[in-house]
Parts: sequence; C-alpha cells; structure tokens
Amino acid sequence: CHLYTSDIRVVAVEGAPYLIENKHFRRTAHRDLPTEVRETETFELHGVMFETAALRAIDIPRMTIREHIDISMQMRAMGRIQVVDPRSIVEFDNLGTRAALHDLRYFNHRWNAAIMRESSERFLRRWGYRFYSEQSMYNWAVRRRLFLVLHHFHCPMSVANKLANAYQKVFLPSWEPLADPTGASEHFYSTLEGGLPVRRDREAASAV
Repeated sequence: CHLYTSDIRVVAVEGAPYLIENKHFRRTAHRDLPTEVRETETFELHGVMFETAALRAIDIPRMTIREHIDISMQMRAMGRIQVVDPRSIVEFDNLGTRAALHDLRYFNHRWNAAIMRESSERFLRRWGYRFYSEQSMYNWAVRRRLFLVLHHFHCPMSVANKLANAYQKVFLPSWEPLADPTGASEHFYSTLEGGLPVRRDREAASAV
C-alpha cells in the first residue's frame, strides 16, 4: 500500500518551517488495511477522482513535484474534504520494470532536478513552506534512473535495485538534520488560524 490515509505535518529546522507528508499505512498490505472509508489530507495521483465543480474551482499547479499537496491544500482552503475508499485499489509499476530505455526521455523530463527545484520554489511562493524530504526526492530520481538503465541491460531486477540503492547510500546522502522529524512535528492544519491554509501569492497580489 503506497497510500491509504495521510496527514500533513510541519516541523521547524533552524527556525524555518518544513512540511512532511505523513503516510499512515505505507507499505501495508491491502489485506491488512482498515475496511472503512476515511478522510485523508493528501491523495495519490495514480488513482484519484475529483468532483468536477471542485476541480474547476482550483488553480492547477504547474509543478512536477508537490502538485498533489498543492491541490490538497487548495481543496482544504475551500472547505472540501478528501476521502479514501479501500475498495478502490490501483496497482502501478513503481519500479518501472516494463519501461524501455527510450522511456527515460520522459522520465528525465518528469524528474528533471532543475524542473523539480523550480516546482519547489513555486510551492514556496504560493504557500510559504519547503518540504523536509526535498533532497530525498532528487536522490530517488537518480536512483530510479540508474535502476532503469541496469534493468534495460538485463541486470536482474533485485540486483539492479540493490545496486541503485547502494549507489544512493554511498554517493547521495540525504539532508537529515532531525533524528525523528515526524515525531518532532505538529499537525499542520492545527497550527493555522481556522485550520485553513492561505496562498501567499494571492495575498501579495491583492496588496498591490
């Protein structure tokens, strides 16, 4: 299970606020999940349905990362809720085992570090928050790219995955200033007045 329910949390690092997407049941088998529909604060882009009126009311973000968080926060600001239904199961090939080498052209665009950083800066301008796991996302893209190349040249999947993970561990250390960032964090919406996020870029535009 990649995502059943989740919440958004905030933690301070050297006085600056960072958001954390906290997934409650990550890597839990489907058979072990609760069976009822529950509210969630984020969603998975691989399997989501929107009410048409709500989707038309938001500003679709021009981002390659954090766009699902941006949309979730816009929905929250409108007083909308998001729910997960465990009867709806979407499976996707997270390792990219069926990807051909030419698929790297799309992957390199979708997970281009410069575009990802621009998306992060756009999110920062809109909401005023960075993400604690930002560096991990860039490292994940390098690791997955290496896996796809190794797998293309007939390296067994398990071996390719181990080699890619080992490469990341040795050469791509992630920024990790806190021993337990989630434990040190607070529920994000509980820290906001009225529990509603406010876009800073709209505030700035209205003040001009």
